[in-house]
Amino acid sequence: MGPIVSIAGAVQWFCGLVLAFFMLNQAASRGGSPGPRVFIVFGMGLFVLAGLDLALALAGAPPVLGRWLPVDVASERAQFLLILFVCGAAWVSLLLAAAWNGLIGVRARRRAAAADIERRTAVALRGVEHTKSP
Repeated sequence: MGPIVSIAGAVQWFCGLVLAFFMLNQAASRGGSPGPRVFIVFGMGLFVLAGLDLALALAGAPPVLGRWLPVDVASERAQFLLILFVCGAAWVSLLLAAAWNGLIGVRARRRAAAADIERRTAVALRGVEHTKSP
């Protein structure tokens, strides 16, 4: 792999992990369904796997695993495509978690707004009743 591809892979890996940690913190603070957290942890695992593969590629480890893989899969191009595929799957997992987290946040804001309207309505009605009756 060339140096630009390695640097781009490392930047993608680092940004993905940082975003995943922030998303995990946000999902944990909201509570609720464990679904987003599962997707985030899965994405983090994929990013760690891609980082391990990237580190092995940068260290010059041969991609051949004995006789388990055919010769075509053991090339540098296939190793690069594997890193891209794993990182892509991790990004999709984070995207699904973000969408789910966003839906949870919208629902929580709607519930809070409805409760606030009910509270304000009750206070206003009580205030009107108190002014009518001495």
